[in-house]
Amino acid sequence: MHAYRLERLPQEEYERDYFRRSGSLPEAVRRAALAIDQRGKRHSHQRRLKLEVLKRARKALPVARLRRAGSFAEIHRIVEDSIRPIRGIGKLAVYDIAHRIGTYLNLAPEEVFIHAGVRQGLRAVVPGWKKPTIRPADLPAPLSDLPAEDVENLLCIYHDQLARIAGVKGA
Repeated sequence: MHAYRLERLPQEEYERDYFRRSGSLPEAVRRAALAIDQRGKRHSHQRRLKLEVLKRARKALPVARLRRAGSFAEIHRIVEDSIRPIRGIGKLAVYDIAHRIGTYLNLAPEEVFIHAGVRQGLRAVVPGWKKPTIRPADLPAPLSDLPAEDVENLLCIYHDQLARIAGVKGA
């Protein structure tokens, strides 16, 4: 927990601020879908995706519907419905794009959305969890004290360390 707050959280906040300052929703959607980071480079989570796939995702995202979204869960649903059918787009890309757009719209996740990396960390903390999301309140302290977006990052980044601490194999 301390390592995340000290080492990773400042970088996460720097990235979130980049999306908050996008200037307009169409620009935030462009940056999010093309996975453009604050250096103008492709974000590491989407580095293996072909640019053509990301361009298709950008074109498929309905800016007007996103503008009307009232929660992160709604943004996630719109993004998932719009781009998940595109070959090459997986759960992590859906979450990341939705999170970046949500950051611009000031709509943060209230639940942790579970994709492969998060699932590995979650196995060490809440074995047997099968649902597609989990509320931070359903996690043990100190995780339960963090915002959902930080729990998602922490579980994903530190899944190996969490598994070792919990004595879980294959997490």
